[in-house]
Amino acid sequence: MAKMKTLLPLLEKVRKTHKVVLVYITEAHADDVWPLGFGINQAKNLDERIQNCTNFLAKWPEFASLLDTVLVDNMKDDFNKAAGVWPESYLFLDEFANCQWKSEIVGPDGNATTQHPHTTAEAILPELIEEHRIKMENQKAYEAEMKAA
Repeated sequence: MAKMKTLLPLLEKVRKTHKVVLVYITEAHADDVWPLGFGINQAKNLDERIQNCTNFLAKWPEFASLLDTVLVDNMKDDFNKAAGVWPESYLFLDEFANCQWKSEIVGPDGNATTQHPHTTAEAILPELIEEHRIKMENQKAYEAEMKAA
């Protein structure tokens, strides 16, 4: 994935001054929704969504090793709905969880195709992510936790 080759060096730099958190949301290219052949189906329950996240991180161990925390959105997609992050977004938050910057998808005309009014994640992150939170100190700790679960 070409995007991962760009993302990894960026995360290396960013994590020197920021915590790197992944919020795993609904699948953007699930085979049972968009038949593109990515080999993954849309989760039907939270356990399946957690498994999809686990499989994604196992496929990209270098990416996983750069994460401080992994969160999984609930099945009502509350985080996604509140933050407008589908299909993929990057946010920079300050120490008070105020959103300082959010990536946008830009259309062929050069204009942003997504707009969202929220400027803070403070009320979103703690309340909207269900208790299924995967902590990662490093890849080995993550793998051990998954085996124990």
